[in-house]
Amino acid sequence: MDLHVHTPASKCFGDKSVTAERFVQECLNRGLSGVAITDHNSGSWIDQIKAAAGERLVVFPGAEITCTGGKEGIHIIALLDPSCGRTDIEGILAALGLKPGEFGESSSLVQENPINVIDIIHKRGGLSVLAHANSSKGALNDMSGQQRIKLVKFPLLRAAEGTDFQNTDLQARHRRVVDLLDGTDPSYERKLAVYQASDNPSEKTSGEHGLAGIASRCAYFKLDRINLDGLRQCFADPDVRIRQDYECSTSNYPRVKSVRITGGFLDGSEAVFHEGLNSILGAKGAGKSLLVEFLRFGLDQPSINEDSRA
Repeated sequence: MDLHVHTPASKCFGDKSVTAERFVQECLNRGLSGVAITDHNSGSWIDQIKAAAGERLVVFPGAEITCTGGKEGIHIIALLDPSCGRTDIEGILAALGLKPGEFGESSSLVQENPINVIDIIHKRGGLSVLAHANSSKGALNDMSGQQRIKLVKFPLLRAAEGTDFQNTDLQARHRRVVDLLDGTDPSYERKLAVYQASDNPSEKTSGEHGLAGIASRCAYFKLDRINLDGLRQCFADPDVRIRQDYECSTSNYPRVKSVRITGGFLDGSEAVFHEGLNSILGAKGAGKSLLVEFLRFGLDQPSINEDSRA
């Protein structure tokens, strides 16, 4: 998924002729399963993107919010569940004190510090992420000292974007965003999920956004359903559930889909297995060991138990 993408709702989007249908098609062409629409202080294109996407692409309503802090303001990403829409994002913006005339402007400044912004996003049911944390208007680049430490430690902050994963010099010095937020820094004392997103830069003009930049940086997320709860789970367990696009490869393995019993006392009983890792759970006597024996039998593997083997 690419969880930081702008549309023509952002005043700094270059090609104003782009339609929602063309935007969605570009996301699909890039192989995305999900995308977060995170326009500057705006939610005005979310509903039309969702309508164009239909069932083909999951759309997270979001916004990139500029709030007080750092040199010229800090960018915070708000993400809502795909079931939400434009009015939900505009409700957050209104709660932050923005007026409709300020929507879409990257220069529109919310007169709240990042912690207050994150708290309001949380109360409205959203997740908060530090946008491009290592670059201009990013928290790790433009903030310092106790101001930055307090923000990173704030428990309602869920994740951070990093654009420096493949910077070998920073990696050698353990100074990438993912290194600083891996839980080993004594200042922060906290591990935070870090992932890549594109911010879809225009290929023509610096500082603008465009179609060409969609999925130029993205990440893989392991979840059962592409929704906010699944994303929250990924942020809570990034080592298992998040991979950057350049470090993820797909492998296919044979698997047992189900076991069904024909005949005897358990005639018609069936167990269906998930395509990922399975654990067989149940109380004593529920049949866990018996299910393993049926698996062995079906795979022609002798039981280690004499009675079961007989």
